[in-house]
Amino acid sequence: MKAKNIIMFIAVIIVGGVLGVISKYGDVAIMGTLSGNIMSALGNLTSALFIWIAACMIIAVYSEKRMNAAINVLAFLLSMLVTYYLYSKLVVGYLAIKVVAFWGVMLIPSAILAYFIWGMRENKKLRKIVLIISAIEMVFDIFILQGADLIALLITALIFIVMLICVLFKTKKTHSTKCA
Repeated sequence: MKAKNIIMFIAVIIVGGVLGVISKYGDVAIMGTLSGNIMSALGNLTSALFIWIAACMIIAVYSEKRMNAAINVLAFLLSMLVTYYLYSKLVVGYLAIKVVAFWGVMLIPSAILAYFIWGMRENKKLRKIVLIISAIEMVFDIFILQGADLIALLITALIFIVMLICVLFKTKKTHSTKCA
């Protein structure tokens, strides 16, 4: 295994773990103070599916190989789930086993999807399909789940733009490297 792959694997575990804690803390943050309002907004943002789709898509396309994409996404989501539910149990004192089991099972299709999403690097048609589906999910999150909240709209749109830039940059870089 290359050093680059090991570094990315460790990085996705750390980032996933940190995001899991931030996500749960945001879910239970008390509003009324600036920090509470910010953490609550982060909790709302991380409760939506789109942010995790965007993160996993970026991880997948920046992984060196298809199998690395699946492993890295699995590690990212697993570390996020572990810290989210550990925080929930140890700090909040609440843990719904059925919910944990559901998201635990969802790790498998997420890793499988990452394996195929990696192919966006070279397949323009797949890239268009995945980005369109992501855009639809983003709109659903903004208007249905978050109630057309202006701040959520702006943050989610920003995340979508970052995801597009990352995906398109990586696909152009991969394609030009391959053609050279």
